[in-house]
Amino acid sequence: MLTLNEIRKKIINFPPLYKRKLEELSPIVTEKDNVSVMQWNSLAQGFFNYSLSPKECHVWSTRKWRILEVIVSCNPDVILFEELNHFEFLVEQLGSDYEGTFKKKPDSGCLRFNEPSDGCAIFYRKSKFNLIAKKTINYENRNQVAILKKLSFKTTSKAFIVGVTHLKSSIAEESFKIRKEEIVSLVEMLSNFRNLNETKPLPLIFGGDFNEEPFQYCYNHMYQNGYSSTYEDLEKKKDYDLYWSTWKVRKTEVKRVIDFLFLSNNDWQICSRLLPPTDVDNIRLPSMKYPSDHLSLFAQYQFKENLSEKKN
Repeated sequence: MLTLNEIRKKIINFPPLYKRKLEELSPIVTEKDNVSVMQWNSLAQGFFNYSLSPKECHVWSTRKWRILEVIVSCNPDVILFEELNHFEFLVEQLGSDYEGTFKKKPDSGCLRFNEPSDGCAIFYRKSKFNLIAKKTINYENRNQVAILKKLSFKTTSKAFIVGVTHLKSSIAEESFKIRKEEIVSLVEMLSNFRNLNETKPLPLIFGGDFNEEPFQYCYNHMYQNGYSSTYEDLEKKKDYDLYWSTWKVRKTEVKRVIDFLFLSNNDWQICSRLLPPTDVDNIRLPSMKYPSDHLSLFAQYQFKENLSEKKN
């Protein structure tokens, strides 16, 4: 895998990425079974209808290195992608360190732009985890997809679940109805997968672009079924100057939170998390300083049971 310096040499005419603060929340008590996770709607190649974004930041021959730069700068153990449509490039670049699975949408809009189908993907660090099981999902009669993986730490054999989805877009009333059906179906599938061949539900980390804001139906349904958001305290403030996950200008300017990293309650301690940049220019996203209209979410977690063991 290329180093950051090697990547930056390929995009020497681009300015540095936006600076983002890694907020430290809790010390790591053991290096054996903590996990860092990135969730990212990386913006499928072809979906460029942003009125202020310069054309130079749309070109795949350079944009692909900027995407890789975002990943390598965080160095996550697990990567959860939505709107990924050049999976082979990331397999080529990450394959020495990561194992990946891709699930394409049945009818991707990218095909209209002569680009590969987009979908969801999960990459995990091969040196740290074993893959026990996986499940790829098409929501019934829908164009949306999801992936679930059961991983175990090579050091301790502790198992957990990671997953990703991209729910129906649009603020139209019909889209809200579709997302409601999708999230109800998803939560049932999460429960089934977490309990499969287990005496109790496995810990879960689940990311995605839900296309709804905090405290709308999908978010609330996750909470009602035992999941909480990594950024919950910031989301509760409803202050988009403080916290946001997408900021773009099409016909109008839109800034909101629709991307999430959910955790199964009582299983995980959040050690650190990446915050939004504070110096975004008037172009918003995407731009020469960032390759997607969505920020990547990134956090590091450890099992809560490790904390109690440490105290004892």
